[in-house]
Amino acid sequence: MPLPLQVGSTRQVPMHVQMVGGVNGTITPVLLTNTMWSYALNWRFRDGKVLQVPRLVSQGVVATEYPYPVLLLVSLPCGIENYCALYALTSKHVFRVNLNLTTTKLLIESTTEDIVMDGEYRRWATTIYNNQLYLSNELNPLRCLDAGVLNCGSLPQPTAKYLATYYDHIVALNCSFQGNYAPSQIRWSDLYRWDVWTPARDNEADLFDAEEWDTENTTIRGGTGLGKINNVLFAYFPTAILRVDYVGKPGVMRVTEKVTGRGNTLPWALAVMDKAHFFIDTEELDFFRFNGENAEPIGAPVRDQFFSELNTDPTQASKTYSYIDKQYSEIAWVYVSTNSSFFFDRKVVYNYKEGKWYFASVEGYHCFHPALNNARQVDQIANQVDSLVGSVDRLVGAVGSVQPRL
Repeated sequence: MPLPLQVGSTRQVPMHVQMVGGVNGTITPVLLTNTMWSYALNWRFRDGKVLQVPRLVSQGVVATEYPYPVLLLVSLPCGIENYCALYALTSKHVFRVNLNLTTTKLLIESTTEDIVMDGEYRRWATTIYNNQLYLSNELNPLRCLDAGVLNCGSLPQPTAKYLATYYDHIVALNCSFQGNYAPSQIRWSDLYRWDVWTPARDNEADLFDAEEWDTENTTIRGGTGLGKINNVLFAYFPTAILRVDYVGKPGVMRVTEKVTGRGNTLPWALAVMDKAHFFIDTEELDFFRFNGENAEPIGAPVRDQFFSELNTDPTQASKTYSYIDKQYSEIAWVYVSTNSSFFFDRKVVYNYKEGKWYFASVEGYHCFHPALNNARQVDQIANQVDSLVGSVDRLVGAVGSVQPRL
């Protein structure tokens, strides 16, 4: 947060929150002018107030037999209003999350052991279609989580770094199919059939090769993100943003250039909201907001400080990921700073309603999920069926003319 502007050594004037001129992380507060500001960690702006960011409180831990960090938390509808089923993804496992309130252990359910990993840092691409989770990464072909079981389908599936759902198609970007790796390729499945990816006359599976926008002048190659704005899909590259429109047969998808000269250059930095996307361009050294038409820079107050703190090792810098916290109207980019050699230790946060920024420390976490009502499994319900008031046949109205109570 910006520190108070001081005059002399004792008198303070109101908090300097205009953030004009950018961060100066080295100058002492007494020397700050109206076009300069410094910062302290773990303070946020909300509703015109400056509030301290609370430390995270541990609610549970994964059992020691699962020694991999949780990379992603995904919630799926479970048929109960305002409740969902929470799943966690590590580099090796997919499991249902339920907290045992007695032991504070996260219950591991519907786990799988056939996920491929190679020791490199990889995050998961996921999308939800028909209340089912679809997931993939560079090593693992597309799969569907169906009733707690990973279904690979009976036909060849692509591996994908990014996934989206679009007009009843699964769309993949930066993918490999049947042994052919194409980082700039946008590929989509057949209509309604997530497991059909081979183009044919009688289906809508097809692909578009965006090599024209895959420049060799950047440190990262290929597609870097997928996201929709007002139900229009956009594909991100290091120096361009492409619009993807569904047009039906025979073309199925039409791909056009929307923005050129800037794009998302960190693989996991794209933050997707319904009406805007936010991303980082390490070539332009700035943060951007894309509204479906234009990509506008928004990072002037923090860009110098962020890029001076971002780890200089490209492998560590590329681990930077984003998340959205709608409770506080914030978008956060979590990164490995120059003070760390491997662990995530810092984040920069943008309040998209107030246009304010702050820096905060983090403690090595790899993902974020907002608060939710996690549905319990049947065996977690405290009372037995027999202990319910009234008999089962009276509850359901199955005997004679007895009226149901539910």
